[in-house]
Amino acid sequence: TVSVEGTTNSSGAIDVAGLVKGPVISKEIVIRETGSITGSIEGDRVEVHGHMDGKISGEDIIIGSTGTVKGDIEFSNNLTDLF
Repeated sequence: TVSVEGTTNSSGAIDVAGLVKGPVISKEIVIRETGSITGSIEGDRVEVHGHMDGKISGEDIIIGSTGTVKGDIEFSNNLTDLF
C-alpha cells in the first residue's frame, strides 16, 4: 500500500492504486478500484474506479461502476465537436 501526501503534478498520466491526499494535476488521471484521492483533481481525462473525495475538473470524465465521488464535478461540454 502506497500513500502520498501533498501536491502531485505530472505532464503525462497518473495511475492511482493507493492513497493520495492533496491536489492531483495531470493530463490523464486514473483512480483504480483500490485507489483513493482526497483533494482536487484537474486533468484532460479523468477515470474514477475507486474513491474520490473532492472536486474533479476535466474535459473527459468517466465514473466507473465501482467508482464513488463525494464532491463537485466540473467538465467542459463542447458540442460543436459533434457537428
